[in-house]
Amino acid sequence: MAQHADPCIDRSAPHTRATVLLGLDLLRNTGALLRHHWLPLTLIALAAHLAQHYLMELVILIARAGAVPGLLALSLVPFMPMLAVVGMLLVLRRRSGHASPLADLMAAVAAVLVPFLVVYQSGGGLEDDMRAYVSRGFDDDMGRTEDLADLDTVSRLPVAESVTVLLVVFTAVLVRVTGIRLVRSRTLWRSNKDRRRMGLQVVVGYAEIVWIVLGAYVVTYVASEFRAWWSGRQVAQWLRDLGGWIEGVWPAFGLVAPAALEWTQLVLAGAVTAILVPVSWLAIGVIVYGVQATDVVGVQDLIRLRRTSAAFARVAARVGMAPIVRAWRLLGAADGRFTALIGAAAMILKAGWTPVLTFCLAYVSISQLHYLVWGVAGRVAPTLDGAQWRSLSAPIAMLNDTLVLILSTALLAASADVLLTKFGAPSWLRLPPRSPAGATDLARLPRPEPAELLSGGPPRPVPPPPPSEPARPEIPPPDTSAPSPG
Repeated sequence: MAQHADPCIDRSAPHTRATVLLGLDLLRNTGALLRHHWLPLTLIALAAHLAQHYLMELVILIARAGAVPGLLALSLVPFMPMLAVVGMLLVLRRRSGHASPLADLMAAVAAVLVPFLVVYQSGGGLEDDMRAYVSRGFDDDMGRTEDLADLDTVSRLPVAESVTVLLVVFTAVLVRVTGIRLVRSRTLWRSNKDRRRMGLQVVVGYAEIVWIVLGAYVVTYVASEFRAWWSGRQVAQWLRDLGGWIEGVWPAFGLVAPAALEWTQLVLAGAVTAILVPVSWLAIGVIVYGVQATDVVGVQDLIRLRRTSAAFARVAARVGMAPIVRAWRLLGAADGRFTALIGAAAMILKAGWTPVLTFCLAYVSISQLHYLVWGVAGRVAPTLDGAQWRSLSAPIAMLNDTLVLILSTALLAASADVLLTKFGAPSWLRLPPRSPAGATDLARLPRPEPAELLSGGPPRPVPPPPPSEPARPEIPPPDTSAPSPG
């Protein structure tokens, strides 16, 4: 029996050509976004930098009342760059007419915060905030004290193992868990867009920030204390003695073991820098854009798209429809407990290595831009002394942060849009209209058959319409009224 090929799947397209087109389209969209929206992106990035600076000044003033108010205010400092990233992403993509950006932001804030803190901490953001909190607080106390004997800088300093810090973290977790239960209740709200529900989501988001930021601070302190505690234990001494005995038997062990440990640490640090941090950054865009797209992408739309789009049919044949539908449902339940983050992670893992590694390579290249900026500054002004360089360090650092944030966010918007389009979402980037390969228009897709909604089996090929036969000329009937000759 002859097997009929599925007309929705183009098996003749080479994989290498698709890979090249994916990278070129990603770079083209990133450049187009920067060319058309560089001004609002720059304004948002500068506003976020200034807001974070003045928020830290406000934190120092609040910390005069004690460590607990200072900690609660300090937890908001990472929130400023996160809001800037989300705001820039919303600028770079269109919205459907009935969508509310505030509702989308509040629904996804808990899931966005976790990958953002991974990126924020990878650059030493939490340590820099705590260092600025301590140093500026000391300067503030010095400026307000006339007699150094009355100087008290301990009251505003947080102690990670103190009962106060642990109680704040526990209270924030309790508020978060209780708030999520109330948000997910169907009987308390008129709809998902209820203003009271959105206000509760704001409170839940703030509690999320407090317990994650302070929890990371406590975990860092506990890890350092554990290392100090472990170094003085008898078991650690036995392991050191064992290493010395092995080195006596095998002299090369003293060279191999430190080198292996150093290479292991180097590989782990490289994996975090080159894979974990870029993937966390990509998850932010997938969550923000995916929450918006769930309003227009449903199960019926995905099934229709599988029958009409060759690109989506290839993805569905490789991944399966069930994981795709499950990932979209997790993104749609963004007010749950890390459900949107799980849905975004599932899409990134199912997207394949090519688009993810392409994004990771581009992101790592952008993150190294500050070396180029400092190198250019050194070439332009090679005769400056140390005092002059210190005076220019703050503006150059601000320029570095602004450039990296703008370029990485534009890359994030283009990559997240490509990934979501691959899984059936329409392309909504704010770009001049064109017809990119693989773009979908869900509004013009035919409705699915009821059997497909129930079975979820392989897509049914749509037979082409039969060719119409050419119309034959009509032959008039013979005229029988006239007499025949002869």
